[in-house]
Amino acid sequence: MKRKRELLGACVAALCLYGYAGTVCAGEIQNFSFTNLVDEKQYCLSDFRGCEIVMIFGSIYCRPCIGLLPVMNKFYLENKDKRIVVIGVDVDSTTESEKIKKFTADQKISFPFFIDKEKIAKKYKVFMLPSVLFLDGNGKIKKKILGPKPLKVYLKELNKVKCRAAAREHDVDNS
Repeated sequence: MKRKRELLGACVAALCLYGYAGTVCAGEIQNFSFTNLVDEKQYCLSDFRGCEIVMIFGSIYCRPCIGLLPVMNKFYLENKDKRIVVIGVDVDSTTESEKIKKFTADQKISFPFFIDKEKIAKKYKVFMLPSVLFLDGNGKIKKKILGPKPLKVYLKELNKVKCRAAAREHDVDNS
């Protein structure tokens, strides 16, 4: 366990030291594919076009990250029919898939969850854990929350996501 924490710290430090060439800035769209370790299906971020997206960057070895997951899972379950998607990204690329599968099953995680083997965190300038990105229906970054914050900070942003999704639904209904 201590070795994993040291490795995670080294990964975070490396992200900071490597610079940010090829990174995604607020408002830019990034597409990538991943295998969801919850249901074994392959997805692309573009599969969720038209949906509000909440991406959680963390690690199964990070206590604040683990503490945020039940809140995000509840939010996902309550809102998935409203075209809102939550995606979990484990930044520790050395973690074995089986450990993530067991972790997500033990935590009863319902939303897509994958290991960041493509360095998505670096492209999104994620260097603190947990970090949460809020993307609009076009995949543009609307907000970034970097590092652990009080729960009310996340809840405020999740409420904004629900409002944007409701507004988009209303626009579709009136078309």
